[in-house]
Amino acid sequence: MSLGWTASPASKNEFAIAGYNIYRATCPACNTWSLLAGPPAVNAGTLSYLDTAVTTAGVYKFMLTTQTTEAEGPLTAPVRGMVPPATPSMLTVLGQPSATLYIEWSPNNVAGRVNGYRLYRTTVSGNLWQAASPASSSYLDAGITFGQRYYYSVAAWSQYGADYAESPPSPEYAKVVFQLNEIRRQNE
Repeated sequence: MSLGWTASPASKNEFAIAGYNIYRATCPACNTWSLLAGPPAVNAGTLSYLDTAVTTAGVYKFMLTTQTTEAEGPLTAPVRGMVPPATPSMLTVLGQPSATLYIEWSPNNVAGRVNGYRLYRTTVSGNLWQAASPASSSYLDAGITFGQRYYYSVAAWSQYGADYAESPPSPEYAKVVFQLNEIRRQNE
């Protein structure tokens, strides 16, 4: 998770800022804070920090203090950040006897909770739009046109209160739908 802030100016009576201390809480409702990083790793010229230890999907809180050569300054107000769930994988699209496609994927929710999915569909590669929001890792897409190529992609999403995060979409999966009698004619 990437954090950024603006420089804190020192007044005439303060010591020079040596750096910043970053504190993290690992749940949105808790008030147990751990020092994540501080000087010299986060020196006075540093205005951003990449928290690579945050890997599980969920909501995290952060606070910052200035650190002078003499003392630590007051805590900032907490800010929240949310890590999205992992991108679903193994997207497969199976034709059905009627004008429907059965779409399924592997949820990849080992690293955090998933509230649902966004299924994207288009007939032009790279121009995806949301077709459905299934709660489970499969979907039956009805009303498709035979002979048309469809591209699908899926993303997982998670929400905690007002915080929302969505994974990057999976790679596109292309499928052309043929009527059963067209497939028989092609194989003759």
